[in-house]
Amino acid sequence: MTIPPPLSFAVAIMLLIGALPIPWYDYYTLLRIVGCSVFAFAAFIAFRRRRLALAIVFALLAIAFNPFIKVHFPTEVWNTVDIVAAILLLLSAKFLARKS
Repeated sequence: MTIPPPLSFAVAIMLLIGALPIPWYDYYTLLRIVGCSVFAFAAFIAFRRRRLALAIVFALLAIAFNPFIKVHFPTEVWNTVDIVAAILLLLSAKFLARKS
């Protein structure tokens, strides 16, 4: 199981756009759905490959982006989370794309 690099890059771009002050609340809802899905799957991949620390980080990001029970942070915190999550996703794109 893998996450194709184009998907990792697309979600990273979505996260970086999410760090911008955009007025469309629906975008943030979409970002939560996509982010939660990708981070949950990335946590599963990392766990199966016995990368426990990375699995925990991805699981925490999946929880943070959960669209059902929303985590409320101040805007500045969300901007930082978006940027750090995008960087993490880009740095781990090769790992997530590699077949085990």
